[in-house]
Amino acid sequence: ALDLVTSRPGRVTPFLLIGGGLFRTNESFGSTSFTSTEGAWTLGGGLRYRANRRVSVGVDARSGWEPHVRVMGVASIHLGR
Repeated sequence: ALDLVTSRPGRVTPFLLIGGGLFRTNESFGSTSFTSTEGAWTLGGGLRYRANRRVSVGVDARSGWEPHVRVMGVASIHLGR
């Protein structure tokens, strides 16, 4: 995740999501087995709202390969100082 604000962020911070990796699948059917490995990626963005000094909430949307579209909500508690 990459915040799109370079100075001190305000209450709302836009961000980008970029990810990549591998999917590996192993299947067995009786005495036959099958293994598949393929690349995967995801790309999206969202907004994070700082409710107070310790609590943030946000939403993001992403799409990628293996084909998917996802919208997620998140809540976080900031520990420490």
